[in-house]
Order: sequence, then C-alpha cells, then structure tokens
Amino acid sequence: MKRSNKVIAGIVAGILGLGAAGSAYAAKSAADMDKEMAETAAIMGVKLTVADAAKTAETQTGGRAVDVSIENENGVILYEVETLKADGTETRVMVGANDGKIVKVAVVTDDEKDGKGDEDGNEANDEDGDDD
Repeated sequence: MKRSNKVIAGIVAGILGLGAAGSAYAAKSAADMDKEMAETAAIMGVKLTVADAAKTAETQTGGRAVDVSIENENGVILYEVETLKADGTETRVMVGANDGKIVKVAVVTDDEKDGKGDEDGNEANDEDGDDD
C-alpha cells in the first residue's frame, strides 16, 4: 500500500508541475499577444499609406521603390523603403508613417547585399573570423 501511495503522489506532483508550467506558458503567450495587438493597432492607425511612403522615398533618392516594409522602432512606426536607381544603387529610406518625414537615408552597401553587414554598413560580428 505504501509503495502505491508514493507512486500516486509522484504522478499527482508531476501533473501539478505540468499544470503550473502550462499556466506560466499561457500567461507569457497572453502577454505576447497583448504586445502584438498593441503593435498591430499602432500600425493600423498610421496616417501615411504605403504608396505615399514609396513616393516620398522615390522623390528623395531618384530611384524606384522596390520593397516597402513597416517597422516599430522604439514605439515609432516607420516605413522602410528600398529604392533602386538605374545605375544599380540601392538606397534604404526610413519614412515616418504618421508624419511622412524622412528619418534616415542610407545607401545599401555591397556587404549588406551579401549579408555580411548590418543596415548601417557595419561588418557583421564574426567572432572566429571565418565566413560562416
């Protein structure tokens, strides 16, 4: 009898442990969902359209918009527009999604195109020095 009580106690403890872990996961998921909903609401409330952001970037760079994405940078909603000129120059333009102001303009470097640099043109940190 004592052995079966220990087995049952172990099973109950395991189930309770899984329940607690599941609750923690659900709470984290709910917090993540709240954050995503707030971000979605902010994005949906922007004043500038994608077409407006693309036109602003094209006017700034003299190129054609080839890619537009929207980002939340520390609570500020920005369109990131990549333009391409006839000479092959790629430029990244950050446009405020609510006011249409140009926040940043940066020429895309060859390293960025190859995936070796960040958006500011800095080489990626590769601790062991090889190209992997």
